[in-house]
Amino acid sequence: MATTGTFFEALISYYGNLSTEALGAMRLTREELRAGDVSVSKMLGRMASLWMDAAEGWWSALLVNVSAPLPTVFMYVEPDDTTQVQTARVILAQGQEPQMSELAQVGAMARIPSDAIRLETTRLGDAVELRLKGLKKLRREAKVNPGLYSGIIHLGQKPLAFVMVRVA
Repeated sequence: MATTGTFFEALISYYGNLSTEALGAMRLTREELRAGDVSVSKMLGRMASLWMDAAEGWWSALLVNVSAPLPTVFMYVEPDDTTQVQTARVILAQGQEPQMSELAQVGAMARIPSDAIRLETTRLGDAVELRLKGLKKLRREAKVNPGLYSGIIHLGQKPLAFVMVRVA
């Protein structure tokens, strides 16, 4: 049975993580506004990712599950996009290299090939940047169909973030 201290710790952790995520999303948006690299799909992806993290945290609290929710990376790929980038805040130790599972279409057999996915750790080591590249070529070769794709960023047996990609 969980104690009051455990629930209090989970509550503080939940709001701390959520506020860190929101602050990170605002900083990235501010930098894109300064650079003139703003797109609706990036902002929609960040908003959906933050909303999913918040909803998962509330469901965990309602179901009395005090483990921290997995961050969600949501990307919305528009028909004319060639590259899509999204960042997930994760906890990594120095020198750890996360890996990405294959992105598989939900309810179908299509896959986004692993050579189109690039995963990089940020300079501070507090986040992982997921980059999908060559999307127009993949569409032309009929390897990527419109739909919802999912995958996991992991470190060995430990999942770090859940990835959802909506291809229009």
